[in-house]
Amino acid sequence: MIHRGATHPVGSFAPIQEIAMIRTIRQTITLLFASLLAACSDATGATQPQRVDLDFRIERLQTEPAFVVSDGNGEVKIRGNFLAPCSGYQGSAEADVLLHVLTVRLTGTQNGICFAALENIGYQATVHNVPPGVYRLVVVHAINDRPGAVALDTSVHVQ
Repeated sequence: MIHRGATHPVGSFAPIQEIAMIRTIRQTITLLFASLLAACSDATGATQPQRVDLDFRIERLQTEPAFVVSDGNGEVKIRGNFLAPCSGYQGSAEADVLLHVLTVRLTGTQNGICFAALENIGYQATVHNVPPGVYRLVVVHAINDRPGAVALDTSVHVQ
């Protein structure tokens, strides 16, 4: 009885050549997979932290778009609104670059009594010392230590 295209009867041992070929194929696939992963990763694989200045609780015009992004010489400015679940929040910001993705994370932290009313807080975040290039800009809004949600995903060109 021959099984699944094998050239030897079921229950007998496969020839040594077939075993060697299977090992070679497995090793080749493993090396190919490792090469593909290496080609898709950064040389260092580490994020580059960027300095961010944050002005939280700024006045914004009602006619102003939800987000205004300006890119320039070594910096990116983002004006937006942070939706807090109640009043009494303060903000902080951090940013990093990895593989031409500039991620800016704004975190709102409760600072005082929380009155049961949603609050739309205007802010301007300025990311400094961004190397020249085209970046995907991802702005994440988070409350306290929660993971957060993407509030803006766009591209910017830094000179």
